[in-house]
Amino acid sequence: MPIKTRHSKQQPQQLPLLDQLALQQLVARGLSVAASRDSGQQEAFLRRSGDHPSPFRGSGIDYDESRPYQPGDDLRNINWRLQARSGDLYTKIYMEERESSYYILIDRRAGMRFGTRNHLKVTRALQIAAFVSGCALARGYSIAGILLQPKSLWLEPRQGMHKLQELLSSAAAPCPPLSVDSSTPGLHGMLSQLQMRVTRGSHIVLISDFHDIDATDTAILTELGRFHQLQAIQVLDPIEQQLPQRGAWSLNDFGSDQHVRVQAADQQLHDQYQQQIQQQQQLFEKILTRAKVPLIRSTTDQPLAGIEGQLSYV
Repeated sequence: MPIKTRHSKQQPQQLPLLDQLALQQLVARGLSVAASRDSGQQEAFLRRSGDHPSPFRGSGIDYDESRPYQPGDDLRNINWRLQARSGDLYTKIYMEERESSYYILIDRRAGMRFGTRNHLKVTRALQIAAFVSGCALARGYSIAGILLQPKSLWLEPRQGMHKLQELLSSAAAPCPPLSVDSSTPGLHGMLSQLQMRVTRGSHIVLISDFHDIDATDTAILTELGRFHQLQAIQVLDPIEQQLPQRGAWSLNDFGSDQHVRVQAADQQLHDQYQQQIQQQQQLFEKILTRAKVPLIRSTTDQPLAGIEGQLSYV
């Protein structure tokens, strides 16, 4: 007799984006890929929180270099040997060791609850987050989560598989269609919170379609990149890159009950749409280039294995 699942009578909109088994498999894949790419595999699994050398210099224990003395520098850090040779005062700079964390932002707003091929965009974002979490876990990092949704959720850095499962379960919660309204938080506000709340030297991974990013975000992205290792992962549906070339098709917004029917033979519509999409992407890439934020792009019809190599280095 076949076993009935607990969700067998539920509507698709009431189901989690991914079940626990799928999440566990993605995390395990991330663990495996990260370990295979790490020359010090054994060390990667045995590291403890606080063992990561930060790229941001400070008052740690490992000497890095010396720079000219500035008023206010700690006299205990003066490089007397260099002073004896040069006659000038220099201050020793040390490489800090910090408790390093991965902050993974998952966009679950209305625009991400859309899909025409294989998955909703938010489902692909969750797949990426689970895989990246596995990679980070393999390297001994604590993992924090930020869910960008009508009621945003912050999950503070935690270590261990059990705590990671709590994070991913929250991120996998059902995503019924939403109407776009002013109560939905914007990306800019969340970036500002990251700037205030995240400890320096952390990794920040932004997984979104970035539909509301604009030139005013360049400064805050640049500032975040100064103090953290920042990575942008853009998730798109194929139709957001190019309209279908054949037939007639419909787009439905269940949140606002809007319905649009499009004829693929309408060449003018194709040209206008393509021009708008290109302008949006060029602006987005220009913002990230100016802020020096690396970009990975994934579409919902693309096998996750196709970008695993890029994600494992995030």
